[in-house]
Amino acid sequence: MSLFKQEMDRHAKSFIEQALRDHSGNRSHTARYLGMSRRGLLNKIRDLEIEVPTSLKPDVVLDSFTTDEALPNE
Repeated sequence: MSLFKQEMDRHAKSFIEQALRDHSGNRSHTARYLGMSRRGLLNKIRDLEIEVPTSLKPDVVLDSFTTDEALPNE
């Protein structure tokens, strides 16, 4: 494989990985964002050996309080 092809694949892989993160791993949304078909994206994921976790949900931290605690008046 030529150096040019290797570099193009490396950049494409990085770009697709970031787009997948930006869209929480949703392949349909990612494909639409990238302007390609879902099948085309799946082929790129396979060809570039991109690992996509089954869930990329963002970490959510909630302040816990019980329902019997008084809420401040505004």
